[in-house]
Amino acid sequence: MTDFMWLLWLCLFSCSSEKMDAPCKEGFERNDGDRCEQLDDETPLDADADADADADADADADSDADSDFDPYALSNCDEPLEGIDWGITPPDARGGFQRELEALDLLSLPETIDISQMDQHERGWVAYTIEISAAEIGDTINRDEAIASGIMGRVMLGSIVVGDGSIDQAFFRRGLNRYYVCSLGYPVTLQGFKELVGYPTDFIEVDSLVKCGPRIKGEDFENGIFVAQAVGDSDDHETEILLTGRRADNALEFLVYGPDDRLTNRSTFPVSEERPSVVMPAPWTCTTCHSGVILDTNAYSFDPDLFSDVLIPAFGNICY
Repeated sequence: MTDFMWLLWLCLFSCSSEKMDAPCKEGFERNDGDRCEQLDDETPLDADADADADADADADADSDADSDFDPYALSNCDEPLEGIDWGITPPDARGGFQRELEALDLLSLPETIDISQMDQHERGWVAYTIEISAAEIGDTINRDEAIASGIMGRVMLGSIVVGDGSIDQAFFRRGLNRYYVCSLGYPVTLQGFKELVGYPTDFIEVDSLVKCGPRIKGEDFENGIFVAQAVGDSDDHETEILLTGRRADNALEFLVYGPDDRLTNRSTFPVSEERPSVVMPAPWTCTTCHSGVILDTNAYSFDPDLFSDVLIPAFGNICY
């Protein structure tokens, strides 16, 4: 297996456990599964949350069958995003995250939070979740401003609560997988995206170094839309989109539309040309390539103006 694929597998499974010795919000107590649970809740949080995940999938299936489905509707986070089967479910996709986040007492954090001792990955994600440029992130952030910034700011703070001052990566990645894509508010179908947001008009076919097969690529620099679509009729037939110029920090936004042209939070990557692809969480996996490090601030950045290879990363062929 190549170094790149080892990186993907490491990123997928290196964070399978997390600390949950964080303070619970008023009205909650810790249960036997070491999770915050409402005192009057007759259905306590399950540590594995498999039942929650099954219920979420059933709800989405019912929604898909609804004849009133609007392909131009914008995404929200009322229900978790679905997609092709995970195969081996990564820790990122474990259910029950919404209830766990709601149970945490974010106000237990100091109003001014010290992030000076965080590593470059943590500092970069702190900056990204509250849309502060990684080139300008300082040594502290304001707790109340992060709460007010939106759901990803609250996910980040919850990760600091769980991590006792540092980002608990497992908790953060679950929140990223649950909320990042749906919170952006883009159309829930590729058809809707094309008509409401835009789409490149000219495409070229390339031999993809990360998909081990042909992909068509299109670029619309004027509107900041960059598309790569796998060519095929299997689960690999998906559309990945990078967007520029839409955030206060000038960083990229990441979207994936699955084989059914529905917005999703996962993407497929090959282990080799001869073996089945693995399903990886998005945008976490996307950011392993589409990023760079700001040395002055020791923080990850997804700003294409700061790194020439963020839009088209430079790496070797993983196909063999």
